[in-house]
Amino acid sequence: MIIRIRTKLIFSISILILVLLSISAILLTKEKKAELSYDMYFKNMAFSRLVSESIINNYENYLKEDNFLFFNREINNLFAQNLDLTQIQIASYSGEILYDSLLDLEKKYNGFPRLLSDDLLLQIRSKKISLKNNLDQVFFLSINERNEFEYFDYDDNLVFPQNDTFFAEFFTVPVFDKYSVIFHFDYEKLEERLNHLIIRIAILTAFGVLLGIFLSFILASHFNKPVSKLLKANEKIAGGDYDTRVEIKTRDELSLLALSFNKMARDLKESLDARVYQEKMGREIELAGQIQNQLIPKKIPHITGLDISAKILPADQIGGDMYDFLPSFDENHLFYLGDVTGHGIPAGLLSSISSALFYGFSKIPDLKEILIRVNEVFHAKTMSNMFMTLCLLKFNELTNSLSFVSAGHEQVIKYNSSSNSTILMPSGGVALGMTRDISKLLKEQNMALLNGDFVIIYSDGIPECWNEKRELYGMQRLLSVIQANSNASTALEMQEAILKDVSFFANGYKQMDDITIIVVKKI
Repeated sequence: MIIRIRTKLIFSISILILVLLSISAILLTKEKKAELSYDMYFKNMAFSRLVSESIINNYENYLKEDNFLFFNREINNLFAQNLDLTQIQIASYSGEILYDSLLDLEKKYNGFPRLLSDDLLLQIRSKKISLKNNLDQVFFLSINERNEFEYFDYDDNLVFPQNDTFFAEFFTVPVFDKYSVIFHFDYEKLEERLNHLIIRIAILTAFGVLLGIFLSFILASHFNKPVSKLLKANEKIAGGDYDTRVEIKTRDELSLLALSFNKMARDLKESLDARVYQEKMGREIELAGQIQNQLIPKKIPHITGLDISAKILPADQIGGDMYDFLPSFDENHLFYLGDVTGHGIPAGLLSSISSALFYGFSKIPDLKEILIRVNEVFHAKTMSNMFMTLCLLKFNELTNSLSFVSAGHEQVIKYNSSSNSTILMPSGGVALGMTRDISKLLKEQNMALLNGDFVIIYSDGIPECWNEKRELYGMQRLLSVIQANSNASTALEMQEAILKDVSFFANGYKQMDDITIIVVKKI
């Protein structure tokens, strides 16, 4: 009789645990699939919106001019950035396919016109971003006043799509009112992650069944009532009620089990809350870092008479330092290096804003006027405790002169090859965003450059670098390194010498601030 009861108990507990874990697994898998597809949908949509203009610019600058090699390289970089991306097409508003990444692999297509199907023409000619999901449904996207996405059908009627919308097979993004870029995606990575999750759940389920069998042998004589309580509590936990608690007063191991169960419920609730928050923040920080990396120049433009090298070493995943080379006008070439207070997300946001502002004001010929306009925006739109030091420079090819305006930034360093001396240029100005009117505080300074001269612009992460002895790197050591490497043949060689010395000084100590440097050599 005892054996029969144990057998029934083993069978019952095993089946119950198996059913509970299976239901939990199904619910978890379904929720995880929806969560992953939702994340992939918005990631891919943001990616499509972010890179579409760049693709068209590359098409007009390279492919349209029969420079397929450079265009194909930029397209391949996009595929490397997004592993879900399978195909990119460029189409005109007339419906002609101008480029297809699956077909145009080696050269530009020059055959008979390739036309899109009729059902795609409305999407191509729409001014809204559109998508087609795995159910062949087409939606047009728009952002309302609350900065929320709204979905419309072909007749411009507002619709409320189901979750299947987030399995988007492709996005169509209009650009410049004459092109559309079509991004195709697949969900193989989603299925792989779900398969791994199912395997882990299966292993956990098997472990749970074995544990139930073992416990039923040990506790068969007095297990019925306490187990009933535990099973009911377990059902509530599986249903998402993590505030469930169990009270068992048998004064034996079952009491300890009840206490452990209650602790597990509390820890599980805290762990899940923390994990959800951490994953959410991690995804947002990762996306912000990717966006900021897109703002950093991928290559330095060629400027006659100068050899330039630049590099940024952020202290966190998102940094507050920024440098950029602005569009040139006449014989003038503008570039800058800026340092936002602190680092992390707030600093990254401000540096991203500055990138757009300087790009927008780059056609203004006067350096001081550019900084005055940027400061007006900073002062009006940013917090009072957020500001940015910056050095804005302009090189004129005809006069071989380099002029700059400092907005409270670190002193520019110049090495004079004729006198074999290294000097600190006068500082000046005030950080952007600190005060409303900085027009009287700015001063433009000029430097005549001779062959072999170096100019070094840097952020305070270099002189304020710490080592394990809590010592600062300092300006004197920086000047000494520049003087010692004054025979460097290239700007890159000088840059590497400086960063190598800073790294040697830090000796593995945690980097406390972003490090950014631009080295200019007159050739």
